Amino acid sequence: METQWLKTFVAAARVGTFRGAAQRLYINQATVSHHIARLEESLGFQLFSPSGRGVRLSPLGQSYLAYAQQILDLENKGTQFLRTQAHQPHIHLAASPSLAETILPWLCQSLYRHQASLEITVSVYASTAIDDAFYKSGADGALSRLPARAGRLPSRLLFHDPIRLMTSANEDAWDVQDLLSSRLIIDPSAAYMGTLLTQCRGLGLRPEFIEVEPIAVIKRLVEEGVGVAFLPESAIQRETLEGRLAIAPWPSITPLWDAVYWIANRESTPNPVLSWADHILAARWPQHQSD
Repeated sequence: METQWLKTFVAAARVGTFRGAAQRLYINQATVSHHIARLEESLGFQLFSPSGRGVRLSPLGQSYLAYAQQILDLENKGTQFLRTQAHQPHIHLAASPSLAETILPWLCQSLYRHQASLEITVSVYASTAIDDAFYKSGADGALSRLPARAGRLPSRLLFHDPIRLMTSANEDAWDVQDLLSSRLIIDPSAAYMGTLLTQCRGLGLRPEFIEVEPIAVIKRLVEEGVGVAFLPESAIQRETLEGRLAIAPWPSITPLWDAVYWIANRESTPNPVLSWADHILAARWPQHQSD
C-alpha cells in the first residue's frame, strides 16, 4: 500500500468525484481511478459505489476514511520529527497553481540564498482549498489568492493584482464589442468573477462562457484562440513578454483586482525558516498589514 493511494482516496471521499479529486491533486482522472483500484485490491473490499455523476463511500469506505486520514497525519508528523532530530532546516510551502508558477519560484530562490542546505517541500492546492495544505499536508506557509477560512491561520495581504483582458497575440485589433461573438473562458472560483459578470451585463454583453481551472489551462486555451479571458496581471507577464498573449482594452469604470495572500501556520513548533520567509515577503511587499 502506498500513501499516495491514501491521499487520492481521501481527496475523492472529500469532493465526491474522481474528477474533483484529480483537480485537487493535480493529476489526471485515470491516475485517480488507478490509485483507488490498487487500494481496493490491497484492502480486499470496495471503497466507493457510483452515485449519479459522482461517487459515494461504501459503508466500509466510510469507516476506513478516518483511519486513512490518521495514517497520513502520522506520516506528516513522523517526517517532521525526523527533520527536527536531524536539525535539517526545512520548510513546507504550499501555493495555488498560478502562484506556484510565478511567486513561489522566486520565494524558494530567496530562501536558498539564506540557507543553501535548506530542504523545501512544495504542495499545490487550489486557493479554495488552501486550508487543507495546513491541516492535511502540514504546510508551514502558503501563497493563495484567497485568505484562509480558519481564523487560526493569519492571512497577510501581499498585494492587489490587476485583472487584464487577455486575447491571443494572433488576434487582429480587438474591440470590446468583439466579446459579443467571443467565448469567455472563466475560472468560476476566482474572487473577482462576480464583479466581472456584473460589468459584462452592464455593458450589454452576453458572451458564451467556458468554465476552466486552473489558470495555466486558461492561458493555453486563449493562446490557441479558443476564447478570451480575464486573468491576474502577475499570471500573464511571461506570456505577454514572449508575445504569446496580448492585453485587450476593457472599458471598466471600476477596476478589477485579484489579491495575493501569505498564510503562515503559527500553531506548530516555531520554524526559523518560516521567519525568513516572513521577512523576505515583508521586504518585497511592506505596504499591507495582516487581515
